[in-house]
Amino acid sequence: ATRSFYAVPTIGKAPERTIEGRDDPLSSSQVPASEAHDVDQALTLQGAQQVLAILRGHKMSENRAWRIPVGWYAVHAGSQMINEERAARIKQVWPDAPAEESLPHGAILGLAYVHSQCAPEDCLPGYV
Repeated sequence: ATRSFYAVPTIGKAPERTIEGRDDPLSSSQVPASEAHDVDQALTLQGAQQVLAILRGHKMSENRAWRIPVGWYAVHAGSQMINEERAARIKQVWPDAPAEESLPHGAILGLAYVHSQCAPEDCLPGYV
């Protein structure tokens, strides 16, 4: 079954968003930054635009077919450009996103903290 994770960005200001069942909004101030130096795993996403959208707090969820343990991850932009469908979703939540072609690919662009997991149908509407 596909699972979604909620990532808390580590650069820029995290938007205040609340996960169903939680009373407190997510913010980067709640992430235990002391653990970041221990990062030894990475997640690869297609397209640098998606990676930057997570790191800047515009994209708060990502779907995977496996459970991603809570914790810090390096976020890697794969060598492929983002596809049109994903690019359209990013533009919905980040109209001023830099052009995919202008961004680095095949590189780790930052760190994100995987905060929690849920089934896609349990995610808040409007999350990209």
